[in-house]
Amino acid sequence: MMANVKRSISFIAAAVSCRRTFVGPLIKATGAIPVERPQDIAFKGKGKIIEVNGNVVKGQDTAFRELKSGEILCIT
Repeated sequence: MMANVKRSISFIAAAVSCRRTFVGPLIKATGAIPVERPQDIAFKGKGKIIEVNGNVVKGQDTAFRELKSGEILCIT
């Protein structure tokens, strides 16, 4: 595909894969762009969600904070 297109093409790869011992250098050699995925940087929070009512979230032993523009909230 890259040989038939006259424009410069770059592929993307999960940043976590770029940090792997053997796969990382191969990905970097192709010029791929590393991309952080939310599921790779997510972590389990403390506390327990008791109730979600519209934009209001009530919890027990939690430390909720207001999200900044562009941040993503993942509850798993």
